[in-house]
Amino acid sequence: LKDQTMESLSNRFEEDRDFYFDFTDVFGQEVPYNATEEDFNALQPFYITKVVPKSMNLHISLPGKLYKMICQVDSTKKFTSIKESIEKEEHIPADQQKFLMGDREVNDRISLMGQGMSEKDIDITLELLPKFTINYSSKAYDVYVDLKKSGFDLIRAIFKKETCPPTEGFSLTFEGKIIDQNQTLEQIGLKSGDTLNMERLLKFSIVGSVQLSMYFGRNTQVSKIKAHLLEKKRELCSDISGFHFLYYRYGKDGSLERTQVMNDAYPLLCFHPQTNELEVQIKPNDGYLLIKLIPTGTQYTSAFAIMEKNKTVADLQDT
Repeated sequence: LKDQTMESLSNRFEEDRDFYFDFTDVFGQEVPYNATEEDFNALQPFYITKVVPKSMNLHISLPGKLYKMICQVDSTKKFTSIKESIEKEEHIPADQQKFLMGDREVNDRISLMGQGMSEKDIDITLELLPKFTINYSSKAYDVYVDLKKSGFDLIRAIFKKETCPPTEGFSLTFEGKIIDQNQTLEQIGLKSGDTLNMERLLKFSIVGSVQLSMYFGRNTQVSKIKAHLLEKKRELCSDISGFHFLYYRYGKDGSLERTQVMNDAYPLLCFHPQTNELEVQIKPNDGYLLIKLIPTGTQYTSAFAIMEKNKTVADLQDT
């Protein structure tokens, strides 16, 4: 066997057999196919560590029938191609299909060889995912998402063809109520066939000394944004009356057109956002100060506080 590569050795094993073989050395490291016996002379012997059939008989159980197919195994074959075959023959959308091997869900992104299958005959169960209709931007989208997934997964299903699907900046409404996207669809109480409405939110960016970004609907009142900010940043201020937002409006050429104090009673749409983002600054009201605390070390990050001018340093430390 001198000077024979692992590839030629593997071919000798595979002659007149219906299996692929992988080799490893005594240390468990995979032997490259271009390595010769001389290269690994000190690591004898070699072991066959994986035996994968070249073709598999996949017995796929569909709801109400047994679908049989023979799948040719190679390094690029994935379950996505099997789903496409079932969609073509059984008219079941590929996105609605979910494969199970026992209690384990099959990963579509991993090739058949990568699934660790070593049997000639494989039993697979096909589940049909629940169907949801999402109304967004004057269009209706049909998506298929497991009930154990979250609202974020409903949004991802709409933008699945994009390279970097958005994970924030949208709200989902069901029966007039905004759903908590961190909960599973099962916890929310959704079921197959339900219809939801999706809205693109406005990015509310605080710039300047305090830097923070949040997302809100265009009908959200400024007072509710201030209350949400104080709930998220309790150390910022104890009262929403201690500060206001200063809104910056830019022209098409990027120049600053005007600044405007945002009235607490107005919704965001009153400020005519020309894009999906509003930039504002926090300004303290009369009798208050905006304080930025910059630590000398690197262990802590900067902190901010809006406090009444008659407060003491001790009050600031307590905050």
